[in-house]
Order: sequence, then C-alpha cells, then structure tokens
Amino acid sequence: LEDTLLHLDTVLRAVLPRALNQNAFCITKEIKDASLLEQAILVDQTNTCPLPAARAHNLVSANAARTVAIVDRTADVEAAAKAITTARFGFGGQSPYAPDLVIVNEYVKRDFFEACSKHATLAFAREASTRRASDNSSDKTRSAVQEAEDRRLVSSFGSKDFKLVDIKDKNASLLNIKISGRFLPIATSSGLVDSIYTREFENPLLAVYLFASPEAAKYLSQHLPAHISLINQIPSNLLLGPAAPTQHNSAFEFRYSKEMFSVARPQFVERPTGALAKVEQLLAGPGSGGVTVHSLHTLALTPLGPTKQPGNSRLGFFEQGFVLGASLIMSVVLPSLAYGTWIGGRRVIDYVLKIRG
Repeated sequence: LEDTLLHLDTVLRAVLPRALNQNAFCITKEIKDASLLEQAILVDQTNTCPLPAARAHNLVSANAARTVAIVDRTADVEAAAKAITTARFGFGGQSPYAPDLVIVNEYVKRDFFEACSKHATLAFAREASTRRASDNSSDKTRSAVQEAEDRRLVSSFGSKDFKLVDIKDKNASLLNIKISGRFLPIATSSGLVDSIYTREFENPLLAVYLFASPEAAKYLSQHLPAHISLINQIPSNLLLGPAAPTQHNSAFEFRYSKEMFSVARPQFVERPTGALAKVEQLLAGPGSGGVTVHSLHTLALTPLGPTKQPGNSRLGFFEQGFVLGASLIMSVVLPSLAYGTWIGGRRVIDYVLKIRG
C-alpha cells in the first residue's frame, strides 16, 4: 500500500491492522523480493501485475470482462429501468459490475427509454448537488460516444458526462467496449434468440442481468456465457469492490471465498468397498484369502436375479404406428379386392353361360 494523498489509503492503514490477525497480515509500501510473490497466492485486483497472471492459484480480477443487461418484453420495465440506471450512474459509473450494454426488446424499448430518462434525470440531480472529482478514466468511453454521435450511429440524451445512448447501427463500437463513466448504451433486439446469437459476447461475461419472466430468464441464462447471472435484480453489494476472478466459482456475498485460498488434499480413512474391494482381493492372490479367477468366473456365470419389471408384451410406439397404418391400408385394399373379385366372377359366369347358350 503505497503512500498517496488519498484519504482511503489512510483509512485502510488504520482499520486493517485492527481488524485482521497480525500474525497473518501486514502492510508494506513495496515488495522488493519478487520471489515472495512467486510462492504465494497473488490477489491482483488491477490486472496489472508483471508476474505471470495465468497461474492457476492466482486470483486475478476480470476487469476487462463486460456486463450485459437484457430486458425482455415480459419484464417489469419500470423496475428494470430503475435498477439499471442506478447501477450504471451510481458510484461515478466506475463499478466493474455496472451494465456496459443494455439489450431491450423492441416492443418495450420506448417505455424503457422513457423510464430510464426519468430515473437518469433524478440521478443527475443528485450528482449535481454533490462534489464530483475529476475523472480521466472515462475519456475513452466519452470519445467513443462522441465519435458515434458524429457518425450518426447513435442518438443520445443527457449532458456531456451523463448520457443515455440509443444505438441505431449494429456496427457501432459501443456494442463491444467496456464502458467507464456515466454512459448507458442501449441496443434493440427482436426477441430472445436475437439477444443471444446476434452479438458475440466474451466467454464468460463478468455478469448478466436478466429482466424477464422466469421462463424467458431461464432460457437466456442457459445460453449466455456469464460468470454470474442475476434475475430481475442488480444487488448494490455487487457494485462495490473489484471484479471477481472468473477462473473460480462466483461468490455472491463477497468477492472471495475460503475455497479460493485453499488447496484440496483429500484424506481417506475407510477401505474401498464394492468393486474396488474385489480388485484388491483379486490382486492379493488365493494364498491371502483373496478372490481367485475361478470364483470370479463362477460369479460371472451366476444368473441374475429377477428385475421385477413388467413384461414387454405390450406394443411399443412404433409397433402401434405400424399396426395402425397396416389396418388403414387393409381396410381399403380388402373391400376393393373383394368387390373386384365379385364383379370379375360375375362377368366370367355370364360369359360362360353365353357361350353354352
């Protein structure tokens, strides 16, 4: 924890030593011996550590992974707009879990945009009454929005640093970048399938927020590659803190779980049972009271016990179809054949009688 002028660093230096075990925790300004980190579990929340971050035991925050919100026509549009705008415009728009893209069904897009405008205006009023520090991290997003506006790929509502962006063109770069700041890109979809397959998403997404009925949300969550999926909600606790490491199972309440810092080393006390026990007895040999090849052969030839399952006397599905089809055919063929035989027989008899007469 380097010396800075930030008030947060001063608070952390005062709070952390009192809250954590001094035998397992310390604060240092810099680490001069890099070999210490090579033998430790590295928790990198900035994803800027020069050490190889791809090691399996490192916990690297997926800061570059995006979050996507999908609003289906079955959603509560008002509640969805409030949750999404609160998440995007809250905390200076810097939360890694703030929605980077909102995909709205075309049938409810107008209502959704109006609701977002209302809640965004309220959020802007609250932000205007508080002191905002200068933030250069949003310059890239601000430039992307300005470029899209100049090329008429989007239309926007709001001020310079506080915008709802309606994406008109599917080639706009805002569909594929990580958003920083108070900018909310909104795209349109024609349905569930369009929301999933029209765009290429990261695998996995950091999070996906699904505002839809339970059935539609289930379908979306099954087909969208996301580290965590949330249905009809964006919890405030998720917006606080760094991005979670996506190489581990997600921890909803906290970013890190005890299992992330543990290595599984199972210990077995009981001996193997069942088939594994038979293998051990066979390898032990007959002299040790184990199972012999002859006994295994006898066991293999022993008839199996009755399964007590019902017999297969009933016709199956395909057999029933075959019988039904044959019956329909014969019901037409047999009467036709009988009638033809009768007509033919009458004509033959009449012909014979005519010859004799």
